[in-house]
Amino acid sequence: MGTSRIPGPLGWNDTLLDLDDGTLMRWAMPVPGPVGTAATPTVVATSTAAKAQPTELTWSQIKDDMQSHEALILHLYLDSVNKVTVGVGNMLPTLAAAQALAFVKRKAPGGAATADEIKADWDAVNEHAGKNLAARSYAKYTALNLPADVCRAMLKTRIEHEYIPGLKRAYKDWDQYPLPAKRALLDMAYNLGLKGLSKFKTMNGHVDKLAWDKAADACERKGIPKERNSWTRARFQEAMPAK
Repeated sequence: MGTSRIPGPLGWNDTLLDLDDGTLMRWAMPVPGPVGTAATPTVVATSTAAKAQPTELTWSQIKDDMQSHEALILHLYLDSVNKVTVGVGNMLPTLAAAQALAFVKRKAPGGAATADEIKADWDAVNEHAGKNLAARSYAKYTALNLPADVCRAMLKTRIEHEYIPGLKRAYKDWDQYPLPAKRALLDMAYNLGLKGLSKFKTMNGHVDKLAWDKAADACERKGIPKERNSWTRARFQEAMPAK
């Protein structure tokens, strides 16, 4: 057990507490700026611009929201529907997908994991399917970690190249949506998958009509904490125009 300073590729640079079970106690502080760009100063030219509400999702906002709902787990575990997962809620559909990642041995002498070692961890977590174990509890059944900077890079890549483009395809007026609505829809997409989000037909009908109050009433998901549903509902309500 010890501390290490992990700069990482995403603009993170903070001291993290690395536990024996492969989890992290907290996230590092994010760097602001639009998704996929470096932080830049904003020049407000007029008082009207100063009053305008932002509609652009920033990487800082996304990471803050993810921190609220998704733990950073460095070892393999099973999610609530028995899918093998790692990192920030990153589901791995196949063993081959896991073997393509740069897992390392958790204990000395460390070093890169082999395909057989990754399979051993894969098989070990799958033996506990249906037991509804906490994600951190799988540390005792596994021997490998995926480094934190790799987990964060995976999250950033998936958000930028899978979820944001997918949401833009699903919602033709995405770019004009209020920021709180974008936050709600991204959370639902990451939790459910884009395909799962598409099944919320009643809610999506309200979204297409910009009826955010009605979308709030139709956004409840099954199998997640009540607090997360309440958070999503509140974001849709926040998207309502001021009266």
